[in-house]
Amino acid sequence: MTEGGAVTEITLDHLRPSPKWIKQNEELELAEECEAIIERGLEDLAKRRRREHEKLRMLREVAELFKTDWPPVRVARWETLFDFSVI
Repeated sequence: MTEGGAVTEITLDHLRPSPKWIKQNEELELAEECEAIIERGLEDLAKRRRREHEKLRMLREVAELFKTDWPPVRVARWETLFDFSVI
């Protein structure tokens, strides 16, 4: 009994999540899964770009050794599409 004389009872029904809470939790889990997939994709993309940047750097180094104009203009234009300085 409580101070006011009323009896307070807590049952397992009071501890069960509501349907609204269950739906919100499912949406949160889905959002977290999507976020993880996006992060993995961005990491993979960054790795590929770093590898490509490293390849270009090595090719330029070899071209400098042979004192040739490399990369050709066509490739140089392609390269300007990407900002490798942020990687």
